[in-house]
Amino acid sequence: MRSLFATIQQLVVPAGTGANSPAVSLGAQVPPELAAHYAPSRVVACMIFRRAAADYVYLALVVPTTGTPFIAVGGVESVFGILQEAYRVRPSFGQITTTFRSVLELAGTTEISGPWSIDGRSAGRGLVGWDARSGSTGPIGTTYVEVLTVSTTFRAGRAYRLEIGGRGVASASTNVLQFATNWDPGTGDIAWWQPGGFGPSGASAPIPTYGNMIARNATTTDKSGLWRIYLRADPAGTVNWFGPRYAAAYDIGAAADYPLALDVP
Repeated sequence: MRSLFATIQQLVVPAGTGANSPAVSLGAQVPPELAAHYAPSRVVACMIFRRAAADYVYLALVVPTTGTPFIAVGGVESVFGILQEAYRVRPSFGQITTTFRSVLELAGTTEISGPWSIDGRSAGRGLVGWDARSGSTGPIGTTYVEVLTVSTTFRAGRAYRLEIGGRGVASASTNVLQFATNWDPGTGDIAWWQPGGFGPSGASAPIPTYGNMIARNATTTDKSGLWRIYLRADPAGTVNWFGPRYAAAYDIGAAADYPLALDVP
């Protein structure tokens, strides 16, 4: 934060003479209405991009009476003379908040590390594991056969959605595709999710995308390993899982927000 404002204070931008040339104020020249807006917090440094006396955009370093200092971006427009803050940034914690209706545009590649919250809840971090095949499994009987394997890490205190999808066919209308999944932490398979049998019977048809929620409720240690997907025919005959078929794991937020999710052992 200090280096940012040290750089700002090195800028020298003279006031322009054209209609669209702003005057720029640096350092201690804090407009009274800006100081009053953040009181009792202190505006210790600011940049003012001024088009007219009551029409400007500001970038200010604000030090609250308690809590973390932040950089505020906002402005005052001449029609109504209302000061509005658009964004509040705490660089040391990677936090960006918007305090009124506005648009935040991110161009190019944007990477976010650490906590990311939306409306007070920890947001999901997207795809964390994936396995897919373009071809079919071939006929599978009534004994479970491993058909996909996803290598991933379940982070402490996070929740996940597991999905499988594709097309399937059974050898008879009375048979169904039955899936099961195991978690292999390296010391043997541990069954922790057993979805019931589902899928088409008698003819090739899409398998409904099927998902379940799990959580790594441990708060200090991650769990790396293999999520294994198995398939068998039930109660008899054979089944076939056609491609494209897939299994995917998605981070969907904090484990505390999903109290009924199945625990990853």
